Amino acid sequence: MPDDGGWAEALDALEARAAQAAGPEALEPWRPDAPLPALPAALAERAREVQAAQQRAIDGLRDQQERIRAELESLGTVQTPRTDAEPPVYLDLIG
Repeated sequence: MPDDGGWAEALDALEARAAQAAGPEALEPWRPDAPLPALPAALAERAREVQAAQQRAIDGLRDQQERIRAELESLGTVQTPRTDAEPPVYLDLIG
């Protein structure tokens, strides 16, 4: 392949980061080691695939965030038992 101006390496790095996005480690913002020239036409399809992988990672993180938010909201509705309450004297076995 002719010189791609560093794009193949950049796409590799971006693809790897998309795969790591759902992991436990926080990712630092990505910056290329050097300014990149215009994307070569030969790498356009690969760039679209990487972009799709990034979008899937974003969607997955949003889903996780929404699940966590719902769990936190449900925790707020749980009532803690009163410690000063008398023990129950009636146990409803039917209803």
